[in-house]
Amino acid sequence: MADDNRPLKYARYAIGEIILVVIGILIALQINTWNEERLQKKKETKILMTLLDDLKQAELMSIDFIEREQNNIKLYEKVLGGDNEHAILINHHKSDSLFHVIIFGLVSQVPVIYSYSDLKNAGETRLISNKLIRRRFTYLENEIIDLNRQLADRLSVQQIRLDDIAIDELNFVQTLKGMGNKYNIEYGIENDYSKLFQNQKFLNSIGVKLALTDDAINERNQLLDEINGLIGLIQDELGQEME
Repeated sequence: MADDNRPLKYARYAIGEIILVVIGILIALQINTWNEERLQKKKETKILMTLLDDLKQAELMSIDFIEREQNNIKLYEKVLGGDNEHAILINHHKSDSLFHVIIFGLVSQVPVIYSYSDLKNAGETRLISNKLIRRRFTYLENEIIDLNRQLADRLSVQQIRLDDIAIDELNFVQTLKGMGNKYNIEYGIENDYSKLFQNQKFLNSIGVKLALTDDAINERNQLLDEINGLIGLIQDELGQEME
């Protein structure tokens, strides 16, 4: 066409070809982008479902831990109660087991959301597109840190105060009776637990343990609230109905 002195028509034809090529490239890029977004969304959905399962397990664990802490507080209250409460503990058919829990019992477990820890360690938290969910996981981590600190404080009281009292004032081996163990041991002399109620250091230590356990329950409840909040957010994100 150029030889026939038709440059204008040639230019139009060339521009048309270029436009078609550009459109084809843009369409291919759009399809590729759409496909990548679809795969990314599919991967995110799988991550959220795994997180949801772990959070539901953490919820059940938290409820169990709180119930066990509350049962321990009831025992501490009996120790710090009057003669009637003391008589109930001393005359109980499993008194050795009760005093073992009172003195040595601690609920030290903390729920761990392993899937989020793995996601964070791999540097892939960005795969969660919902910024609120990512932020709430940060709050959850802080609650776990606070709870661990509270449990560490209580453990210190246990090790410094109550363990020494138990070794000095009791036959520790006797307290193992009725704990469901199958030790082939000689339990030794019977404990006179009534003496503990005359030991102000023992009573003070149980009082501190009670207060710290109450604080631990508050921390556990706050953690449970964060877990429940995240469960709701993720269910909404996945379009699931609240159970």
